[in-house]
Amino acid sequence: MSSAPSYSDAGVRSWHNRGAVGTILLGLICYAASITTHEADSIGYWASDVLVAAAAWVLLRRRSRETLLVWPTLVIVGLYGAHVAAPRSATLCQGAIVVAFVFVGLTQQRWTSLLVWPIAGLVAWQSYQLPVEQSVVRLLLASAVWLCAAELPALLISQLHRAQADFHTLASTDALTGLANRRAWDDRIGELLADRSQVAVLLLDLDHFKTYNDTHGHLAGDDLLVTFARALASLTGPGDLVARWGGEEFAVGLRDADTARVVAERLRRCVPRGQTCSIGLVVARPGESCADVMRRADAALYRAKREGRDRVVAA
Repeated sequence: MSSAPSYSDAGVRSWHNRGAVGTILLGLICYAASITTHEADSIGYWASDVLVAAAAWVLLRRRSRETLLVWPTLVIVGLYGAHVAAPRSATLCQGAIVVAFVFVGLTQQRWTSLLVWPIAGLVAWQSYQLPVEQSVVRLLLASAVWLCAAELPALLISQLHRAQADFHTLASTDALTGLANRRAWDDRIGELLADRSQVAVLLLDLDHFKTYNDTHGHLAGDDLLVTFARALASLTGPGDLVARWGGEEFAVGLRDADTARVVAERLRRCVPRGQTCSIGLVVARPGESCADVMRRADAALYRAKREGRDRVVAA
């Protein structure tokens, strides 16, 4: 599945700026070419081309990414007009079509260049002063160049975005359990606290996990962690946050603080292999920082351990 370049509003404006500047520069280059071919009396056409580009920039620079297609289209259509006003200089500037396709590849999803290709093909065809068979061959070769110029950057950008997404997933996922890791927890719990007026946070610790590990082996210990993690994920809601806090500790963020105690008791009873866990439960206070919430949850967890483990203690 292809991946489209994802640009912020500022990124779209930046590409509109580049498109406008590039279009104007290509128009000026074509005008310079018309001087060398003694067609400089077509300056009115080149001036109007620049004015159209400037007007398009004013109208479109704050619009969506899709409107970036106006720039390669302007270049290609402008070249068509140049063939009418200054045909010899326009022939010298055929490379502008390649530049237009590169711009498409840098700013759009893969195969968008196929939308621009028919326009480019018509412009190129009317410039060929060759027999039909030779014009067809030339157009096919030119089309191959245009599509490569667009699709190679689009492919590389698509692969880069997928690699970035994979890296983000690896950086935010615990390798053993598949849950969010502590880094992801720190990022997302702040969003959860900001989004809800009341959020409950649970800190869970498997009781006597080191003893279990020493008795049954590390592979059995890993299997216990994985099975417990799956149980936590299955017993919490889709909007809740479950993470491996570290070692045998897990953290849970519940969007519904009113049912937090019931959910906590359910999680306490879901520990597999006949093992138990201790849970510290807190409800975030208005304006309380993430660090303060976690400190209170940690204190509640240690109280649960001091009071005999296998229990939920609220603070």
